[in-house]
Amino acid sequence: MKIFFDTNIVLDMLAEREGSRDVISILEQLDQRKHHIYITSLTVADTAYILRKLPREEMLKHISSLYTQFDILSLSGMEISNSLKTDFTDYEDCLQILCAESKGCDLIVTRDKKHFDSYTEIPVITPQEFVAALQ
Repeated sequence: MKIFFDTNIVLDMLAEREGSRDVISILEQLDQRKHHIYITSLTVADTAYILRKLPREEMLKHISSLYTQFDILSLSGMEISNSLKTDFTDYEDCLQILCAESKGCDLIVTRDKKHFDSYTEIPVITPQEFVAALQ
């Protein structure tokens, strides 16, 4: 199964925000089942930007950890071109969806379902819903 994590899921985990335990639980359980978990290169850039106030070495450690936990999808000109033809209200989410669709992802995990549900055929669930489905 190809599972796509939205940027907010990655930030929850790295910043140990509310819900981070659900994300960690998903990663632990899926690693054992050999699923592919994807994020975009945009997520890496957004994460670096948000963590920029941390000491440089700590920020780089977090960014490096993304490469060991996730498969990174490149944001291409095709996704940017296609995004200009949509009526998405959240441009960053639009790019995330287009990357997930182009890779053939089976599921999107996000805390922000309302920005995803009506714009993609890919099933969209929250981390809490995912954890409940795994049990």
